[in-house]
Amino acid sequence: MKIGIVGLGKMGLGFTQRLLNAGYTVYGYDTQLQSQNFFAAQGGKAVPLDELPTHTHIIIVLVPAGTAVSDVIEALKKHAHHHTVIIDAGNSHFSDSVKHYEELRKSAIQFLDCGTSGGILGAETGYSLTIGGDKKTFTLCKPVFAALAQENGYVHVGPAGAGHYVKMVHNSIEYGLLEAYAEGFNLLKHGDYKDLNLSEIAHIWNQGAIISSQLLALSEYALMEKNLEKTSGIVAETETVRWSIENAQKHAISIPVIKDALQVRLESQKGSVSFATKYISLMRHLFGGHKL
Repeated sequence: MKIGIVGLGKMGLGFTQRLLNAGYTVYGYDTQLQSQNFFAAQGGKAVPLDELPTHTHIIIVLVPAGTAVSDVIEALKKHAHHHTVIIDAGNSHFSDSVKHYEELRKSAIQFLDCGTSGGILGAETGYSLTIGGDKKTFTLCKPVFAALAQENGYVHVGPAGAGHYVKMVHNSIEYGLLEAYAEGFNLLKHGDYKDLNLSEIAHIWNQGAIISSQLLALSEYALMEKNLEKTSGIVAETETVRWSIENAQKHAISIPVIKDALQVRLESQKGSVSFATKYISLMRHLFGGHKL
């Protein structure tokens, strides 16, 4: 089968690697020539955006949420046929995904929204995927999702928009988890015992402790003092968590941990940095490739 990918950044190249390893032919497009060169070096076939529907039936979009996604979908729509399936695997707002689904359906083009988790490690270990859209279209694309995901790491969660809604909440939980780890390690760093080996503690906690996780495993590296010195402690934030807060307010649902975690990041951008925000910033770099 032939698969198209629009957006050949970290995630796009990770998807490409897994699809090629599974035996797919992968066509791709990116606005950056360097990205297309990296893609071609992996074994992909770089083509203009308007040629992707000619070569492929399934096209995966991995570009920044908002206008960029809409522009790509509009461009593909002009050349797509009624067998084309467009999968938005980025971090789009779920309401935008519903609109794309409804608009494309008028042209008999299928659309799925796919929440993607796994960061830069996903290229090697496989991704975790939550998919929204028509069940029939999902079933058609199951072999592609199976190639991208960890074993049993993909699921159809509901109608159009549901995949991105679930990912929105996932990102918000991530905020809360990182903040909790950061506050705990900050207390260990500056509490009663000043010479604790935090990296060693993170390692031990990951050997069967209730709070063990992939994030805690990465913490072993992040908590080495020489590594923390590389970051200013300013933590970026993404729109997805703001969307969760807006949605929670709409439904009168309390999410104080998530709101507080966002506020910490906003304060860091104003200069309120600490050991804890240094930890969060470095962790985001390690699992997502975000700039320090």
